[in-house]
Amino acid sequence: MSESKKRIFVVIRNDDFSALSDLKWERYILEGFKDGLVPQTFGVVPFMAEDPHNPKNSKTYPLAENLAAVEFLRQSIGSRLIEVAMHGYTHRTNLFYPSAERPSQKGPWYPGPGEMVWSPFRPAKRAWYSEWRQIPFAEQIGLLKKGKEYLEATLNVKIVSFIPPWNSFDDRTFMALKEIGFQIISAKFSVHNYPYFILREDGPLFVECTTYLPGVLEAIKKARTFVASGGRFALIVLLYHSWSLKYRSDLEELLKSFLQEIKGAPDLEILPLMALPEVLRKGFREIAYLRALSRCHQFQADYFRKIFHLSCQNPTFEGLYVEDRQYYSSQIRKNRRLKLAFYILEALFFFLLGLLLSRLW
Repeated sequence: MSESKKRIFVVIRNDDFSALSDLKWERYILEGFKDGLVPQTFGVVPFMAEDPHNPKNSKTYPLAENLAAVEFLRQSIGSRLIEVAMHGYTHRTNLFYPSAERPSQKGPWYPGPGEMVWSPFRPAKRAWYSEWRQIPFAEQIGLLKKGKEYLEATLNVKIVSFIPPWNSFDDRTFMALKEIGFQIISAKFSVHNYPYFILREDGPLFVECTTYLPGVLEAIKKARTFVASGGRFALIVLLYHSWSLKYRSDLEELLKSFLQEIKGAPDLEILPLMALPEVLRKGFREIAYLRALSRCHQFQADYFRKIFHLSCQNPTFEGLYVEDRQYYSSQIRKNRRLKLAFYILEALFFFLLGLLLSRLW
């Protein structure tokens, strides 16, 4: 790739838009993106749950019943300011991943209907909340198909991207998305998200969120350093929630700083999720190449983890994806050396412990 074509790609993911969204606030936030026509991907919930943290609360708010919200989305789509991705079905956690009984001291976490805010409960499990994980395959197929068709009919637009609430899904979700025809899933890598299914070449493209607002400027800085030193391209996927800025003025200021940074930047290209398959086609050929080196799922998982980085959990970490086979190969070798050293020390410890106990007996 020539010097003139070196680029940094940025995707902006804005989750949780629904029939309950505060349109006055959403319009205010969107104004900042109109200068320069900066596109976003809106994660839109078709049938928003009254309380997403309560799996037993069955009340939902269909998007089409809020005509003002529908018109807002249609106008934004027509202005090329947003791409609509399906963000779950109801955004309600399932019975396998309920809330803890005691409320958290943090909050409010989500806006509710009217002036209500949802109770800020903590999840009962370390795996957090999940709408999709452990749900039967046939049920996932039905919900995904119905939600996709509902959004397409309501907004008169084709939906190709899927964002699971809390970035949580399982292998059934991934295979259901493939069967229905989704082209992209954006979530977060974890041991629960079955990376060996994610790496299937015949499935939807998996694109992880790489940073939140507190880490996005640092991610851009690192991407520029990488490209300037000879890297082919870098990808940053920013995840934020426009509704949360209403309660966090510090995050609102960070968003303004980010928009100012990308305004007119010649080395940055802002893309919606739906544009990424073409951009990442060569990068995923690199993944396919390394997959051929080993059929071991752990190898695939290690490589995948190094590519997308777990910066959603730590926004100050790498915060971006870069295309450089040698970079990740060296990271894998380093990781394996550390693991080997750990196993040797562990074996030595148990050997010495056994020797000590045998003498005591």
